Amino acid sequence: MSDHPDLEKLDPSVREIVREVFCDAANGKPDNITRTGCLALASKGHQAWNAWRDNFPPRSSQVVGSYLNNADFSEHRFVHKQTIDFSNFKFGKGASFSQTKFYFRQSFKNSSFDDDTSFEGAVFQECADFERCIFYDVSFEKAIYKKLAYFTNCKFNGYTHFNGAEFEGLFFRGSVFFKDVEFIDTQFKGSTNFGTEQENGVVFYARALFHGAKISQLVSFQFASFRSKNVGDPHVAESYRALKLEYSKQHAIKEENRFFKLEMAEETARAKGFERYLYRKYAKFSDYGFSVSKPIRLFAETLIIYLLLYGLLTIPNCKPQYCEFSFAWIEFTLVQALPLPGLDKLSDTLRDVLYPKTGGLSILLTIAVIMHKAFSLLALFLLGLGLRNLFKLK
Repeated sequence: MSDHPDLEKLDPSVREIVREVFCDAANGKPDNITRTGCLALASKGHQAWNAWRDNFPPRSSQVVGSYLNNADFSEHRFVHKQTIDFSNFKFGKGASFSQTKFYFRQSFKNSSFDDDTSFEGAVFQECADFERCIFYDVSFEKAIYKKLAYFTNCKFNGYTHFNGAEFEGLFFRGSVFFKDVEFIDTQFKGSTNFGTEQENGVVFYARALFHGAKISQLVSFQFASFRSKNVGDPHVAESYRALKLEYSKQHAIKEENRFFKLEMAEETARAKGFERYLYRKYAKFSDYGFSVSKPIRLFAETLIIYLLLYGLLTIPNCKPQYCEFSFAWIEFTLVQALPLPGLDKLSDTLRDVLYPKTGGLSILLTIAVIMHKAFSLLALFLLGLGLRNLFKLK
């Protein structure tokens, strides 16, 4: 082939390597590479590839989503002796690994992919490592990962599709999705890690859709963070509902409750008027059945409030012998806080000493006692429910 003048722009350390690749007519030209040429140039390593890619970027064709001079590895079979380490590669727009089969561990660490990247139908027989990759619009639809797939600390800057993909094991620790991601009909067969602690949990800044996804018992969203600003989207609510139902089948109460809350947040954003008010109140108190500390705090706060109230109600009926500090009203408060059988007689005795038997003050006290007992019973009930759910008791 005639030497391409723009090859002179390349760094001398890789110029001859790239020139050698394009000396073979089957590899195409630097500005119009063939699929065979992609394989030949990639086998020379990331430095030669990136130097070529920087100077000869893909060009849009007349077909939308189609490119000329793009990285095309579609339908290739990467067997052991032909395996290429794709770490640190710049693939540019329109990179295609569609229907590609990788028979051995494949690394794409620290690589970058621009718009319209496709791994559709790709098969990874061994581990697939995409650690610290940068993606824009990318599709992994119906890709099959027969061993572990690592997408740790990745940045997904565009729309991402994992629809119909199958994962035996998946690690998303520390990754961020800035735009919509779809896991529709995706199968999570093995352990899936969305973060091991709060600091490295996956963050979804846009819609995360899981309609029809199959979740194994080894999948947890405990440290995942859903921060979509598009709150009120019915599709998102349906997706959370799908995950809620999946975890309900597994009797995974915490995860089920997590997605129920997210679903309710979406429903709240869509509601109007008094209906929205009810949703918000429900959201505020819905955690109590899944917490131990909150019912205890409710019980303690109620106790303190009514302790002060009962103390204030003793003032109008203050007798000389009780005008100074007395433990009688504290005992009265404690008796009401624990509405147990057998304490009624003690309650009546203390009431006779501290408060009048008739009149408006007596009626007010009766209402206060009823409300106090109701809140105490509610707190104790929620405490029992929280303990039941905590230990997954039937």
